[in-house]
Amino acid sequence: MQPDAIFEHLPIAALVADSEGIVRGVNRRMRAYFESVGRGDEVPHLVGQHFRVGAASPELAQQLEAFLGEAMLTDDVITLEWEVPNLLSTAPVFGASMAQRIVEDGVVTGIVWFLQDITDQVLNRHRLSLFEALGSQMRDIVLITDEGGTITDCNPAATDTLGYEREELIGSPLSRLSGDPEGQSERFRKLLRAGGGDQGVIRVIRADGVELKFDTRAIVIDSDGERSMCLVSRDLTEQLQAEQERVQLQRLESLGVLAGGIAHDFNNLLTGIGGRLSLASSYAGAVGELPRLLGEAEEAVGQASRLTDQLLTFAKGGQPVTERVDLEELVRRVATFASAGSATRLRWDIDKDLWAAHVDPGQIGQVVQNLVINARQAMDGHGQIHVVLRNLVIGPYDDASLQAGRYVELRVTDDGPGIPAGILERIFEPYFSTKESSGLGLATTHSIVTNHGGTIKVDSLPTSGTTFTIRLPASDKAEDGQTLAPEDEPAAVNARTATGDALLRVLVMDDNPSLLRLVEEMLVAMGHEAHGVEHGEKALQDFHEALDSGQPFDAAILDLTIEGGIGGMKTGEELLEVVPDLPIFLMSGYSEEGIPEPEAMGFKGFLPKPFNVGDLRRMLETVKS
Repeated sequence: MQPDAIFEHLPIAALVADSEGIVRGVNRRMRAYFESVGRGDEVPHLVGQHFRVGAASPELAQQLEAFLGEAMLTDDVITLEWEVPNLLSTAPVFGASMAQRIVEDGVVTGIVWFLQDITDQVLNRHRLSLFEALGSQMRDIVLITDEGGTITDCNPAATDTLGYEREELIGSPLSRLSGDPEGQSERFRKLLRAGGGDQGVIRVIRADGVELKFDTRAIVIDSDGERSMCLVSRDLTEQLQAEQERVQLQRLESLGVLAGGIAHDFNNLLTGIGGRLSLASSYAGAVGELPRLLGEAEEAVGQASRLTDQLLTFAKGGQPVTERVDLEELVRRVATFASAGSATRLRWDIDKDLWAAHVDPGQIGQVVQNLVINARQAMDGHGQIHVVLRNLVIGPYDDASLQAGRYVELRVTDDGPGIPAGILERIFEPYFSTKESSGLGLATTHSIVTNHGGTIKVDSLPTSGTTFTIRLPASDKAEDGQTLAPEDEPAAVNARTATGDALLRVLVMDDNPSLLRLVEEMLVAMGHEAHGVEHGEKALQDFHEALDSGQPFDAAILDLTIEGGIGGMKTGEELLEVVPDLPIFLMSGYSEEGIPEPEAMGFKGFLPKPFNVGDLRRMLETVKS
């Protein structure tokens, strides 16, 4: 085969020039290359001329002449990468030039010059450098894998979020990070077949075993016949948790309305039953076993009443009656009592000079009792409960669910088996329980803490125990250790003070005819005079008539909620405008109906349903005091 034929059929673009730089030959690959960039008509004129004629610009001609001049001086192969002008497109084209001098009988007679299209390689290098620059700045997590699912690159956000060193991730299978390895592998294969384009939320396991949720976009990259996958992810864990908490709160609020209505109606029934039993007991005297049986019936009503107290607290009707409280004393006393009779040990960790809190001691005591009992049951009565009380200052951006300020944090931790994820997200739901109980304990706890302006959160991992964290507003600072809240205004003095055993003329309002008759009978049994009405309009009318007749009422007992009429609040306010010192008592099946201090509004007191003759007697005794 002749040398010319070999040169013509070389599998790479080639050009031969003599020692003066005059082009003596161009092979078919070189001719095709010139045509691919829109310069094919120049090739016939190139042979016989200096190689610089083929340069697209004077600057490039100088660069090529220096390149070939260097090649003439050495037996080494000289290389050069440069951008090739493209007359057919605005897309860049890059070439790699290689030059080798020709030596015959010790004399340099020419040079052979090869040209290779390296556009794809240059662009890939450019993309890689761009990825490194962008990836280091991106907050999103970027992972690159090969076709087999092995991680080949990642950005700093990936290592920071996932808790691995870069060296630990590179070379690891992508399935190492997945909360569903088998499902992830199948999904990866489908993405490769489909060419990427997928987006969705996936479960990812952090280095410490915590599960995260990522919104991930997948892109398949084809380069030089090789396929790889680029995964761009954003951590949605906190966002999804916040959304879940909002849904939970909405669910609790809806069920709270339902529970409040049930409790209100149930309390009306209990008032009718318990009131008549107490009235019957007062009439029965000591006849046989009747007083004992009636007393036991009243006790059963009391137990039912305590159940409605839980419902009302959960329904947010049980507003806290707050006072300045030493939380250390309260928590120690209640927790010790709740853990009594078991092998459970209490371990304490309490800040010195712990701040006081402005809370309802009864309700917060119920919270502590619920948490300690839950911890006991989780550990089957054996183990340790770690109770932490500490002062905490919340900054403007520290906790989105709390206002900035001073708080006392209570943490109750057990070393039980932990709570499974499927149960953890439901523990504050009413009526949900894994034990044989009403399922109201933690729902009530959640409601109490929320009503106090605080927060409650739970953290648990399988086999690692459970921690409940409660944050409650601390009491305001004061030089003498007392709260800065103003003292309650003294209750209004009765203008018509009864003396001795004088009877009272009492106005009673309730829209339930049965309960209205019951209260009237109770008052009559105590020796008072009772006048009953079923709504506020009638109460105001009869009150004015009694005042005009010279036989005014000495006191009023008004039900807060009146169906289709003026309720006790509005009626009482109008009565006080006429007689400012009239003793008015509010009563309701709801717990104080959002009135933590009725006296501050000018009322004498509050009578929660159900009540009995003794409760009514004690209330009216304050009128004569």
